[in-house]
Amino acid sequence: MLLNRHLRSIYVDIKYGIPIVRSYCNLGINMKKLNDRKEFKQALELFHKYEHKNSEIISDVAINQALKSFTNMEDFQGGSDIYQRYLCRIEKNCFTLASIIHFYMQSGNVNRAQEIFNKSKQKTMGIYGAMMKGLIKNDMLNETVHLFFQIPNPDEIIFVLFFHACARIGTEEALRLAKKVLSNLPNSYRENSNILTTAFDAFIKCGDLLFAEKLLPKIKKISMSYGNLMKAYNKNNQPEKTLDLYEQMKFDKIEPDVICYLLLVNACSNIGILSICQSIFEQIPKSFLDNSYIKNALVDMWGKSSCIDRAENIFQSLIQPDTIGYTSMINSYGLNGMGIQAIELFNQMPRKLILEETYVCVLNACSHSGLIDQARSIFSNITNKTEKIYATMVN
Repeated sequence: MLLNRHLRSIYVDIKYGIPIVRSYCNLGINMKKLNDRKEFKQALELFHKYEHKNSEIISDVAINQALKSFTNMEDFQGGSDIYQRYLCRIEKNCFTLASIIHFYMQSGNVNRAQEIFNKSKQKTMGIYGAMMKGLIKNDMLNETVHLFFQIPNPDEIIFVLFFHACARIGTEEALRLAKKVLSNLPNSYRENSNILTTAFDAFIKCGDLLFAEKLLPKIKKISMSYGNLMKAYNKNNQPEKTLDLYEQMKFDKIEPDVICYLLLVNACSNIGILSICQSIFEQIPKSFLDNSYIKNALVDMWGKSSCIDRAENIFQSLIQPDTIGYTSMINSYGLNGMGIQAIELFNQMPRKLILEETYVCVLNACSHSGLIDQARSIFSNITNKTEKIYATMVN
């Protein structure tokens, strides 16, 4: 009779706009709604209110949602308390077990998560996934890969986490394993866009751009994927390929984001041909031209294509130039034989913004303009003379 009365008419304060809960069965559902709205504190208040009434009929779903709330609030003591109170139930339910592993991984308590994982008798894909995700978060990437090869019949999420770990490792061995796993993908996953997209990223990060290029037609057509490949081309001194990929983007009708345009400008800087720089500049959306990263890159691009006036105009439009802005402009002056202007700008630069690259650029500017005494003066005032700064001065 007591249980029936509880289930018939239990109402919750609507102080926080919380939906009325008519039974303990609905508690987990309403907590999920609050968690989905990132109202974690309210979800826990709701949980505790019903827990105080009768903890024995709190559902596993509600316990799972409580763990999610504690995880998102980074209340690791509260989550540990929940685990101790409901230990037997949590360890018998695959969903709450995955949540408690995720909870301890988020708190950085890898050993505790590993203990719980090792004790679990029936490991589901959700439990394996929580463990792999946690290992990645805690930078235990080789352990992630090792765990992957112990998992029977991995699902989509497990493959995605594996390739993500390989991308983070970025070694030849990680590349070898990524190729091995990709070549042995089950037929049901060979066209899976999510798996192929993370594999694509892994091959880029591991340095095999040719293999990545082969996957490009098969992955999701999103700006980020093209941008990742552009970044790799620029890093490998292949700016022409960045421009070619941009043309492919237009053909595929993919709208480049601000990062792609930034990478295109960087590619133009490396090429240094005025007509190409002008062409790309004219295609940048006006809304992106106020972006400080784009402006800094344009200063560098115009300086390297001998358009010093345009570089100056962009630099002067920066409301508060940062280290990159100042250094790019100083370098632009140096490349165009304007050593005096480079020194003047260097002297105007806030001391806290000066880094190693700034010293290198201003010393190079002095060298290109034959300003030997000024270079010696700047060099003598450098407190932390790095190997790169010494090499620049010697040259």
